[in-house]
Amino acid sequence: AGMASVPANLVTHTAKSLDYFARLYGPYPFSQSGGLTLTNFPVGGQEQVGLVQYKRSLVDGSPSFIAHENAHMWFGNSVTAASWADVVLIQEGLAQLLEWDYVQMLRATSGTSAAMWAPLLTPPTTWRVPTHMKVAKLTYQYAGGLMRELRREMDGSIEQARAPRFTAFLRTLATGHAHSSITRAQFKAEAQKAAGKDLSGFLRRYGI
Repeated sequence: AGMASVPANLVTHTAKSLDYFARLYGPYPFSQSGGLTLTNFPVGGQEQVGLVQYKRSLVDGSPSFIAHENAHMWFGNSVTAASWADVVLIQEGLAQLLEWDYVQMLRATSGTSAAMWAPLLTPPTTWRVPTHMKVAKLTYQYAGGLMRELRREMDGSIEQARAPRFTAFLRTLATGHAHSSITRAQFKAEAQKAAGKDLSGFLRRYGI
């Protein structure tokens, strides 16, 4: 009641995305959640705990954008990269991948046509990660692509529903390192353990 001026996407997809991520990666790590939209905002969004700030035009047009910022509650605000050099890899790469997963889930459960979700389902062409790139130079989308390829390496699929090892890996990160920082070495060690196989070649190839 009294929320007519609040974007419908913000109300719906804040709740849906938090529930979706909690089922996969463990309970919501904080005591409150919410969102605030601003017409003139210098960036697309900022994932403050309890009150994420969004650029209004992006919220109106894209549920994936809301999911991205809420994914940061687990990976970015709770589990945080120990080094600024790893923020793009660990925090933004995972948020990019998890927002894509969320849109896939919406498409699969909505009963709507594939065409409706196609622009959000198709990974950007910049997800094709050149093997010569180093993580420190990666953009957010490159880092998302790298995470997608890590999931493929661990499970043989880029889709969350077909990747139990990778999902277990992220759940271990989220619950075992909640409210703390992790190093790149810890990230690699957890991935190696969950994969149950040698990932050293893959990790070297992508400069991790």
